[in-house]
Amino acid sequence: AHRRAVAELEALGLGDHPDLALELVNFGDTLERLGALEEADAVLRRALAILERTPAASQRPVLTAHSLLAEGSLARGRYEDAVTF
Repeated sequence: AHRRAVAELEALGLGDHPDLALELVNFGDTLERLGALEEADAVLRRALAILERTPAASQRPVLTAHSLLAEGSLARGRYEDAVTF
């Protein structure tokens, strides 16, 4: 469902929209829970890049993405990376 939602938002021309970023954060969370840590990392970094270019974006998804990136780093044994998020 997340892949389809992302594809639909992109098809609507919302490739840099906060709504896409929020869907990417949710998708990254799901991927991380499924153990697809590398893919989750890429998806969450993409979400953060969008949110950082959106000054009016809510800080909650930004904080959630950082937290999920840290958890993924911990799960992969990348302890130093985990503390930078």
